[in-house]
Amino acid sequence: MNNKHAYFIMAHNEFELLKRLIRMIDDERNDIYVHIDKKVKDYSQEEISLITQKSKIYFMKRMNITWGGDSQIKCFLHFLQISSKTHYAYYHWISGVDFPLKSQDYIHDFFKKNNGKIYLDADLRREHVIESFEQRNKYYYFFQNKIGKDVNIYATLQVISVKLQEIIGINRISKAKFNFEKGSNWCSITDEAVSVILSSENFIKKYFFNALNSDESCIQTILYNSSLKDKIVRDDLRYIDWSAGGMSPRVLDDSDFETLKTTKDLFARKFSCKNEKDIMFLDKLEDYIDRMGK
Repeated sequence: MNNKHAYFIMAHNEFELLKRLIRMIDDERNDIYVHIDKKVKDYSQEEISLITQKSKIYFMKRMNITWGGDSQIKCFLHFLQISSKTHYAYYHWISGVDFPLKSQDYIHDFFKKNNGKIYLDADLRREHVIESFEQRNKYYYFFQNKIGKDVNIYATLQVISVKLQEIIGINRISKAKFNFEKGSNWCSITDEAVSVILSSENFIKKYFFNALNSDESCIQTILYNSSLKDKIVRDDLRYIDWSAGGMSPRVLDDSDFETLKTTKDLFARKFSCKNEKDIMFLDKLEDYIDRMGK
């Protein structure tokens, strides 16, 4: 078993922040895999690759990633197919606007002490989950990878498509003999968990491709219905503030500094580098982490 960790970063903007993130996880015990959304044009792969001094950095084949679509799951599976050949101790799925809250020594020590545990968010309230999947997985959402958060012609076509499926009685989960689960896609999972996910490719295609928001259910459903269920800790170790409402978490700022210092979470999202206050806050957070010792 390899003791190294793999970080999978999905990024589509905030490339100055991405560089800071990579710098903070640059460690000989880590390999870093970066996916840049295919829609993005204004970034420099060379600049990003020069950030690392200790980690190996790999750039994934670029895909067009869309909110709510199965493109996120397809991208994550591609990462697992490539990285699993190295058999890392842990695989961390984070976004390009995430940031660590602890030093690399602290993070690696944490996972050594909790070796074998799988960390992911999951909402196990049965009625709530079942109701959610009645909407998300019952029908085929053929146009979601073209819609995202937008209202466009594809959104209209999708409404028509779902209505037609309802009329003719389509129900892709009617014969499902397992419990659906849901939660955040961001996670820290073991090599054992990765093997289970990759062996479930046909299952994923059947129930999660062309579904709605499948990235928030695929991993949870597979692992909670596997022999690894008892190794799951229902905690993704991410600090995220949803108090602003809507489909995106609040951008963290200096008012969150004391909370971020004291939280047990290892990572947080989301951050920004768009103005001087954002940069000063990140400088302050970096200084705090550096004092912990990388």
